[in-house]
Amino acid sequence: MTQEQQWIQQAQTGDTEAFRHLVECYQKLVFKFCYDLTGNIHDSEDLSQEVFIKMWRNLKSFRSEAKMSSWLYRITMNAWIDRSRKKNIRVHADKAELKDETLQKAAISSGSDWNPETQTESIMLNQEVQTALNALTPRERAVFTLRHYEDLKLQTIGEQLGLTTGSVKSLLFRAVRKLQDALSPVLKEQLS
Repeated sequence: MTQEQQWIQQAQTGDTEAFRHLVECYQKLVFKFCYDLTGNIHDSEDLSQEVFIKMWRNLKSFRSEAKMSSWLYRITMNAWIDRSRKKNIRVHADKAELKDETLQKAAISSGSDWNPETQTESIMLNQEVQTALNALTPRERAVFTLRHYEDLKLQTIGEQLGLTTGSVKSLLFRAVRKLQDALSPVLKEQLS
């Protein structure tokens, strides 16, 4: 029995220390997926906290033959969909936060060749991409995020989200088509 399996069994009996260890193991994975779904840090923190609360409440129903990461992906996806439905709004990225992050990444990656004009174009493109991602349905965005940001295989995505591989393919196709439609004018403008 692995250490993780021991923590799961202990946490299922109410051991909060074992649960803390599980949270520490999975908090980066959950936060990253939340960030990919929501597009900003504050909503990601809130959603991550909600995921771990749901994990604690439902841990007794976790089957040990399943992967904890798959179970947490599913909880995260469902929590995000529920949150989106309740608010009946699309989550939008905090533009100032996105701009700062983009500038920091660009400054680090480009070193001394930093060009303000290129950086401004990059920021604007990132904002357009984020807007296009926000226009996707929650399931389309989750599938697209897991495939292209997390680099998971279609079958793995289906297992983690409780979908058939055919449904994953269909959602991914629709997401890519919507993103192409939304971003084609921006890309044409940048190429000309």
